[in-house]
Order: sequence, then C-alpha cells, then structure tokens
Amino acid sequence: MVKYDIAMRTLVITMKALSIVPLTISAMTDMPTRTINTIWDRAIERGFDPLWRPLVITDAYIAGTSRSGRPKKQTPKLEATVLAKVRRDRYGREKTCADIAGELSNISAMTV
Repeated sequence: MVKYDIAMRTLVITMKALSIVPLTISAMTDMPTRTINTIWDRAIERGFDPLWRPLVITDAYIAGTSRSGRPKKQTPKLEATVLAKVRRDRYGREKTCADIAGELSNISAMTV
C-alpha cells in the first residue's frame, strides 16, 4: 500500500470539496478512486465540513494515523546488553552474532 503525504491528501480533499468527481481526481493524481474516497471519508469523520466557507482544512482532518504492528524486539535495554557483551573483553569482539544470540536466548542472530 502506498502512503500518500499530507500535501497529496490535502489536494484530494480540496478537489473533492470543489465537487470534482473521484475519476477526474484519480486521472490527475494517479491515485486509485478507492483511496480518494477513503481519504475523504476519514476527513468527514474527523469533522471536516465541505459546505463551510471559506473552506478550512486542518492537519487534524488529514493527518495519518498510527499503524499497529509487531512490537520491536530491539529495546534500549537489549541494545545495551548486546553492546556490553561485545565490549566486555577481547573475546567478546570475537563472538559471532549467533554466539551472542545464544547467550541471550530470547533474540535471534539477525536481531543482534
């Protein structure tokens, strides 16, 4: 999914508020009509009034929302632990990522 920046979403809302049909907006912006309608619906849900004059579009109407996802395993505490294992002595620097991951047992070598 392509994430459109605030300027593009503002343009879409402005064009749609001026009664330009989504197919025309799609041709002008190369954005799918479904995305145009989603941006419009979100702005309306957040309080945008297309009939209000002068037309007022605030960041609150078009701002992106936080996305859910898998939490990061790399916390500052874990990073400090890994660095301490490497910096501890000469042998710490000779360890592979797999060795350090094996010692910590809760992360993969790729995360290290």
